[in-house]
Amino acid sequence: MNDFTKEELEKIFYYVDITSHIQDDDEQILLNKIQFLIDNYCDHVWTDGSGNNLFCSKCHAPGVKR
Repeated sequence: MNDFTKEELEKIFYYVDITSHIQDDDEQILLNKIQFLIDNYCDHVWTDGSGNNLFCSKCHAPGVKR
């Protein structure tokens, strides 16, 4: 499950980037993590797997059991 939409992650990245006047290592690490989430974002489509398990048919992430 994604806690943020891709658009929300992009806004967070933008605001962190423009509000930091002097980017230190911590801010750069945070921006890198947000960019990673954006690059690897998947709008999951849950499909039945074996047993009661679900998985995403796009990225194959495991879902919760039914």
